[in-house]
Amino acid sequence: EAIGKSDFDFFPEEFAKEDYQTEQNIIKTGKAIVDKVEKRSWANGSVSWASSTKMPLMNSQGRIIGTFGVSKNITAQKEAEEQLKKALQDLRNSEEKLKNMLNGSSIPQFFVDQNHEVVLWNDALVKLSGINAADVVGTQNHWKAFYRQKRPCLVDLLLDGTIKKMPDWYSDKYKKSELVENGYEVTDYFEHLGKDGKWIFITAVVIKDSKGKVIGALETLEDITEIKRVEEALASERNLLKTVIDNIPDKIYAKDTEGRFIICNHAVAKRMGKSEPDEIIGKSDFDFIEQELAAQFHADEQAIIKSGEPLINHEEPLDHLEGGRRWNSATKVPLRDNQGNIIGIVGIGRDITERKQAEQERDRMIKELQEALNKVSTLQGLIPICANCKKIRNDKGYYEHVEKYIMDHSGAVFSHGICPECMEKLYPSFSKKNKKK
Repeated sequence: EAIGKSDFDFFPEEFAKEDYQTEQNIIKTGKAIVDKVEKRSWANGSVSWASSTKMPLMNSQGRIIGTFGVSKNITAQKEAEEQLKKALQDLRNSEEKLKNMLNGSSIPQFFVDQNHEVVLWNDALVKLSGINAADVVGTQNHWKAFYRQKRPCLVDLLLDGTIKKMPDWYSDKYKKSELVENGYEVTDYFEHLGKDGKWIFITAVVIKDSKGKVIGALETLEDITEIKRVEEALASERNLLKTVIDNIPDKIYAKDTEGRFIICNHAVAKRMGKSEPDEIIGKSDFDFIEQELAAQFHADEQAIIKSGEPLINHEEPLDHLEGGRRWNSATKVPLRDNQGNIIGIVGIGRDITERKQAEQERDRMIKELQEALNKVSTLQGLIPICANCKKIRNDKGYYEHVEKYIMDHSGAVFSHGICPECMEKLYPSFSKKNKKK
């Protein structure tokens, strides 16, 4: 329902205008904005927070054609942080106040003091970890919720000031938080959480009193398992599709409105005399094949882009780079964006040379057979013949000798002679002499 619309269709004008100016600046400068925290105050009195990353959207030639953005609603997290800050400022010595606040949060959180002992373990974390607060509060066993063996958690590293050891425990999975001052973030998979393991996004920050003394550290956790599973499913589908496309002998490709390849498989690369599809991307038919043929392909594709009408099973000749002419059956259809605008074409080409050769051979044989049949006449059906003289009535109604009729109606030629019976009847004396001999 949002496709084809802008921020002005959904948000107050002041917010939409600010976002529009920001995006236009990205398009103009090419500079991305990463993890920008934005606060929105709405007409109904509510306040929301979002962490936004916006970057230039480029085509295959590196030209900026728009922006690409990822926005994450961090209202609950900011509210929890703001509530915590307010509670610490107003009642820094009131653990009961902090406990009530954390327990009322839907976000899993726990708080450890400067001695790494758990002070607070909220209900949301009980649900996530399966560990009751009574079993962990007053101990240093918060690690048991995440690991089989004892090891430091993110809050422990921050409390000890051992940031340099972060890579030893979290490899490249951590980074400094853009949202929480002096905080750190970790995204990791915990195989022992839940039935099948969970992906967790962790934020941890050291808490200080009004005099700047460290009194503990707070760790906030967000279950992002479903998001990760969707990402993995999409990646798997992309890999499956790429595997299928690359192993299909048909040539599969997509081009932009200028005729430049934006996607192609190995069959296309091979047809163009290249070993990898990457050698084709960003180039056009004019870079690889005979110019007249490339111009014809380009004209066909421009007609599709202009009319929106597909080209189905169009047979076209291909002069093979290794020599000789081959035939291709091409299907090309418009490529559209999410708004329905045509942004190029998608094509599939199949080599039909063997079929064309078979058709040509079939046509040749039919022609030769027809020519042979034209030279042969056959006598068939009812032929009227005189019972006495044995003459045959022709098509004009006249009677003529058998041999003439047959010669006129077939390719037969007669050579005349006399059979032994007629010889004896017609020439008895000559026949007797032959018998004596």
